Amino acid sequence: MECSYFTIKALTMVALLFFVYNVTSHTADAINFVWSVEICTDEDSDLDTEQFPLPEKCPTPPPYEPQLPLYENN
Repeated sequence: MECSYFTIKALTMVALLFFVYNVTSHTADAINFVWSVEICTDEDSDLDTEQFPLPEKCPTPPPYEPQLPLYENN
């Protein structure tokens, strides 16, 4: 059965509209993400010391001890 010109044109139009919809949707999501990150960083521009504690508030880390080898040939 032959494909008519209308069928090819309709399928091409559906594929094109689907592609444009996907591109537009992903672009809108990306713009929304960028704006939400920008808004969050603008509101929290002053650094709070509770979020970034000062060194005297931090406990000292444990001393570094190298890991012993699993198998020793003695």
